[in-house]
Formats: sequence, C-alpha cells, structure tokens
Amino acid sequence: MPIAVALHRRDRAAAREYATNLSASGLCLHLRAPLPVGEPVRVVFALPHDSAAIEARGRVSWAETPDAEASPRFFEAGVRFEVVADADRERLARFVRACEPAEPPSPDASRS
Repeated sequence: MPIAVALHRRDRAAAREYATNLSASGLCLHLRAPLPVGEPVRVVFALPHDSAAIEARGRVSWAETPDAEASPRFFEAGVRFEVVADADRERLARFVRACEPAEPPSPDASRS
C-alpha cells in the first residue's frame, strides 16, 4: 500500500510523493522527477491507521537511471534515514513486522 510522503529537498522545494517500500532504516520513493544520489532530504509521513506524523532526515542512497531514450512517467529512489527519533524508528519497525507474512510451519513440525 503506497504511503503519502511530503518530500522536502535542500533547495526548500517540497513535493507530495509516495513510498512504495518502507523499513525502519529507509524507504523507496515513487517520484515524478528524479533525485540525485547523495542529496539530503527530509520526509514527513504517517503510517496507515496512525495519525502521528513521522519526520526523518536522510540521504538519497540510490536512484533509478532510466534509459535515455525512454520518457518514464515516474522514477524511483531510495532514502536511507540518518536522523529519526528512536520512538518513530520503533513505530516503523513494529509496522514493518506487522506487515510481514506469517512464516509457514516447517515440514518437520508435522512429524512431532
């Protein structure tokens, strides 16, 4: 489920983008314009069913580089969090754990 993210760039430009992947250490953004690797950013977002905003500062750690002849509608980039409150990082970790699929029982478990 995409999560709306307010993305603030160093030039003070702000945009509403979407996170398509989230972890306690960063996120993957679905963007209308590319971001350069290394750029510092600030992101603000709320987890589903949680109205309290999470604010994190980070840096673009990877960015999609589409074919020069293509004209993509969207780009992807990864942001690694560098500064996030401990309580917010724990909320993120709990959210990610809750979204992980349950592990199926091992075949050996049925033999006991």
